[in-house]
Amino acid sequence: MYRHLAANAVLLFVGLIMLVPGIGLRNLDAQTLSASVDRNTLAAGERLSVTFEIKGGSGRKFKAPPFEGFNLLSGPNQSSNVTMINGQVSQTISYSYVLQATQQGKYTIKPASVEINGKTFRSKAISVTVKKASAKSSQGQNAQQSMDLSEHIFLRVRADKRKVYQGEQIVVSYKLYTRFEQFADYDIKQPDLSGFWVQEIDKDDNKAQIEVLNGVRYLVHTLKHAVLFPQRSGELQLDPLEFECVVRVRAQQKRRRRRSLFDDFFGESYQNVKHTARSKAVKITVLPLPAAGKPADFSGAVGKFTLASSISSQETAVNEAVTFKMTIAGDGNIKLLNRPAPFFPSAFEGYDPKTSENIKVSAKGVSGRRSFEYLLIPRTPGEYKIAPVSFSYFDPKSESYISLQTDEYLIQVAKGTGAGGAAVATGISREDVEILSRDISFIKTTLPAFRRREESFYQSPLTYSLLAAPLFLFIGFVFYLRRSNELRGNELLSRNRKATKLARGRLAQAKKAMSDGRHEVFYDEVSKALWGYLSDKLSIPLAELNKDNVTAVLQSRAAHEETIERYLSTLDHCEFARFAPGSQADQDMQRVYQYAVELLTQMEEALK
Repeated sequence: MYRHLAANAVLLFVGLIMLVPGIGLRNLDAQTLSASVDRNTLAAGERLSVTFEIKGGSGRKFKAPPFEGFNLLSGPNQSSNVTMINGQVSQTISYSYVLQATQQGKYTIKPASVEINGKTFRSKAISVTVKKASAKSSQGQNAQQSMDLSEHIFLRVRADKRKVYQGEQIVVSYKLYTRFEQFADYDIKQPDLSGFWVQEIDKDDNKAQIEVLNGVRYLVHTLKHAVLFPQRSGELQLDPLEFECVVRVRAQQKRRRRRSLFDDFFGESYQNVKHTARSKAVKITVLPLPAAGKPADFSGAVGKFTLASSISSQETAVNEAVTFKMTIAGDGNIKLLNRPAPFFPSAFEGYDPKTSENIKVSAKGVSGRRSFEYLLIPRTPGEYKIAPVSFSYFDPKSESYISLQTDEYLIQVAKGTGAGGAAVATGISREDVEILSRDISFIKTTLPAFRRREESFYQSPLTYSLLAAPLFLFIGFVFYLRRSNELRGNELLSRNRKATKLARGRLAQAKKAMSDGRHEVFYDEVSKALWGYLSDKLSIPLAELNKDNVTAVLQSRAAHEETIERYLSTLDHCEFARFAPGSQADQDMQRVYQYAVELLTQMEEALK
């Protein structure tokens, strides 16, 4: 109750702020009117939910279309939602209808209309196919059980290109479309993308997005998002991704199970259904890179790149280092690039380059830069030339090879201090000796003074402490295990003793919710009371409880079959009433509450 009051207060506060002139709030959403249905295919006699959603304003003169071919069971049911983020307001108003298909055929839900800020908006039309009623449907089989789950859980794979050159990047996404908000369990089998070099795209936000497809609203999860680079030409395949899940759907009671008096007014219960969704295989045509016009220095770069170079100084002295730097930047297979091979004068001593990179992988592909920095040391004076460095790549858009070159650099090398360039008797120049004197230290000819230890390490107190440490650690570990087992036993005993008290506390909350007319909260509290009692009393974690192991444990405790059956039946119907509330559920809260109280008393006697 307090939560609803707080929500209403927030909405009132936002509304008052929006009425104050000059407050500076603006609407986050564009003004739109959209339409969606819960499915596009159903059988005659089944129900269809239609929702019209207004964004960007309160809307005036909303007009729903005539629902030809359907009986109107309920609606319009209006709901609204207002959010405020950083002083910006987002408002949504929904009108929902529940229809019943009368006979088979193809029908069109025509557009609705609404006036927002003086402008009229219309939704899109939605096509719906009504099939002939099946035998199960005519006998009252639940619609959600008879429908094909493949219409409610499926995978789609998207590649931004189907025909590329070898080495050209392709952005691929595997997305899961579902109308279920939760799965009882799931497993993902990733595709084996043979023939591609794969670069995964980091998903900054794993939150599901909402997408309307063929008039049906889905939750969309991106299971895999990557950039692929084909490594060979020919026909390659984007292998399917498999998503195996367990969903909870409504179903009729099992025949072998004895019907209880709840079945007459609650209907079906829930059951877990296993479903496997599999994306389609996608063919990718990979063209070989053309042989005509291929430069001699081409090493496989495909994309769009630039080449830049720089040098730290063009005037230096012997034995004073300079740095030469090249940077390749652009979009494409930049991580797979071979570095260009520059040629330096023989009078320069060079070292392997230092490589640095800044590469970004996003939904637009791979882009960034790679830099190669060379350290050069001139050994003799004079004027030297660093020739231009060439780099070639293939541009898929222009379908041609492009060659780039760095600038040419002239370097003036002056004589260094004391470096006359004359050779010594051994043939080693003075600058070489200068370098050697810095690289190799002279061998010391005197014996260093070592400090003599008066006391042997093996007879020190530290040695005895290290030898005794394992024994003390083992003793401590034994005491730790014993204490942990005692605490665990005390915890389980405490939970067992408090099980009934906690369950009755839950039922007290349920009774309060019943008095307030909140049927969903009522059934939720009753369900938690019954499941929580079994978890505490049987010392089974709540996450591991299911009807099978509960039945087995209660039978081993000699509980009456009738009590077990009534207990599980009450849980079934509480769960059904939570997920599919109706007027009958509101009327029978008192009866469910009385059954729950009696069951706790009977179970307490059976589990003493």
